Amino acid sequence: MKTLSKFFSKNKFNLFQNIFDKLFSFFLFLYIARKFPSEIYGELIALMALSYIIVSFFDFGLPVFFQRDVSQAKKIGSAYKTSLLLYVMIFPLYFALCFIYAEYFQPFSSVIIFIAIALSSYLSLYLNMMSKIVSGMLDFKAQFYFLIISRCLFAALPAAYFLNFNVSIESVVIVLLLSYLLNLIFLYTYIEKNLLQEAKEKIDFKLLGSIIKISIPLGIIVLVNLMYDRVDVLLISKLLSYSDTGKYNIAYGLLKASTLSFSFILIEGFSKVSYLSRRISSVSLFLKKYAKIVLTVSAGAMLILFFAPDILVVFFYSAKYAESSALLKLLSFAVIPLALNNLTGIALNALGKFNFVLIAVTAGLITNVALNIILIPKIGLVAACYSTIITEIVVLILESAFLVKVLRYR
Repeated sequence: MKTLSKFFSKNKFNLFQNIFDKLFSFFLFLYIARKFPSEIYGELIALMALSYIIVSFFDFGLPVFFQRDVSQAKKIGSAYKTSLLLYVMIFPLYFALCFIYAEYFQPFSSVIIFIAIALSSYLSLYLNMMSKIVSGMLDFKAQFYFLIISRCLFAALPAAYFLNFNVSIESVVIVLLLSYLLNLIFLYTYIEKNLLQEAKEKIDFKLLGSIIKISIPLGIIVLVNLMYDRVDVLLISKLLSYSDTGKYNIAYGLLKASTLSFSFILIEGFSKVSYLSRRISSVSLFLKKYAKIVLTVSAGAMLILFFAPDILVVFFYSAKYAESSALLKLLSFAVIPLALNNLTGIALNALGKFNFVLIAVTAGLITNVALNIILIPKIGLVAACYSTIITEIVVLILESAFLVKVLRYR
């Protein structure tokens, strides 16, 4: 109990931020799913998956690089402002790629939604980098408050409802864009005030290029991870329909929501394994201890999803999405491997074995895409569930094998 109290006191704002962010996303999409037709909900999900996948190509691993740099030096790296300018210069290319996909591969019905989501996704590139910098300063309290205040803009939606104003899907995504922009202003101001007071930065693309060469492997991991998590949504929307995309995402969203039951346990996992990395016996003990905890908690979450899918789907999303219950029951089998993947991935990254994580996640991505392309036309939405379960198992087997190898020969 004393250990748990100490852990909570040390990590409470990091914990609050993670929980609030996940719950906010969950309830935002819950609101959209309940209020608007399933086709609109599915189209929005597909568009967000597309824009986030494309924007991740331009991550370059810079957020993680700056977080590590600030953690060590307690000041901003010399390429920070050059990075901001680089992202501005790359934006036309990003937007062109989104437009080309929408124009020639998969059209979207609303220009306003397309532009608002594309801009929001690109702002997340800046938000991610600035959040990592503030994390490097270990100021999770500021991040949490910035997030809370910026999300307060969404109070306008229930206010509009009570005042009998019509809330369109366009107004929802515009508020989302404004919320991202406000959070970005807070983070930018914080960094300017606390980390750039004495720094006289010059634009230096040569220096930035050398940094990107170092950070690009981490950027590739970010890209593959995002594609691994979201590519099935794009494939369903392309091979079936936006309505089917919505049905699947309801079940998948509840699966991801279940990770709240164990993700907070692993908040300090990266730092702890990094600290223990010179003593392999200590790392092994840590993994055994946390594997038991994660396995127990995730097994409980799995049983809830398996035995009560109808109750969960209808309670949260209404009878409109009752068909998603069968999908959620199937996806419940992915909870345990998904939870253990979090542990093995954190351990490998903390031990500096990013290449092993990349191999495992790439194998998972290839498995996911191949199974979806082959099976969706034949058996429909259940194919995406089978693909997700098998993918998580493949990643778990590979990461576990790599982890055993690292600990045995380290």
